[in-house]
Amino acid sequence: MAIAHDATTSVSGASGSSTNITVAAGATFLLVHGIGSATNNLTAVSATAGGNAMTQIGSIVSGENKHFALGLMSPPTGTVAIVITLTGDTDHLSRATTYTGSKTTGQPAQNAQGSGTMNLTTASLTLAADSWMIVGFRSGSATPTSADSTIRTPSTNAIFTADGGPFTGAKTFTYDNGNSGNYMYTQIELEVAPAATSGKNFPTLTLLGVG
Repeated sequence: MAIAHDATTSVSGASGSSTNITVAAGATFLLVHGIGSATNNLTAVSATAGGNAMTQIGSIVSGENKHFALGLMSPPTGTVAIVITLTGDTDHLSRATTYTGSKTTGQPAQNAQGSGTMNLTTASLTLAADSWMIVGFRSGSATPTSADSTIRTPSTNAIFTADGGPFTGAKTFTYDNGNSGNYMYTQIELEVAPAATSGKNFPTLTLLGVG
């Protein structure tokens, strides 16, 4: 078993509005992240995916157009309605990204939040064997470059999802947005699902000596 990126979709809209996304069969984790549209007014956020409440990851990252992130293990599949509700703001710019192959309990295994300027190095996470690290962030007005993670599309309106793996041990990601504005980010670890077992039980054989 290995973790893999499935799809990234724009779910931007008005607070409380519904945006449909397509979630593939076998998806194990859904990440939704974004910013409010009004400078620094956002105070709380909640979201549902197909009527299932998502869990806020960490805290809202303060700064210009505060950044939020939410997650859901074992999301519903097919056409799924994402509803993001903001307190203190009216609109959001957001991305939804799905993954396969991760554990479906206790995820994300860990998370960190932060901010930075032109050349950003994220917090260092010590990852379990064969984990993936995922970063959802705002990055000014330009598409950043990264030598150690994959930036997923669509990535318009300065909202980006980036990921990479498998990794084991201490890991950071680095980004350069050409000095086009500040970063705000949430990063998470997804642990790989354990290998499937055959489920077959075989009897114990006892060898008898011949006298």
